[in-house]
Amino acid sequence: MFRDADFEDDSFEAATFVAKYRRVSSLESLRDQLVNYSKCVKTQLYTIINRDYKDFITISTKVSLSLLLLIRNLSFSLSSMV
Repeated sequence: MFRDADFEDDSFEAATFVAKYRRVSSLESLRDQLVNYSKCVKTQLYTIINRDYKDFITISTKVSLSLLLLIRNLSFSLSSMV
């Protein structure tokens, strides 16, 4: 009944969404549809995370190491100023 785009707008408001679809469906039906939609979105998210897990860990590790090096260099620079 609703589209993915309904949730993608930065100005999304739940009350406006419910009011819009309340006219064409009961609250119980809307709730059921939203529960099903939520399950689908979670499944898609888990699939993406699992598919790209190795890449995620690699990027995360690189960022973490870079940050540690930056902090160490900054600490060294600051301690040499004192």
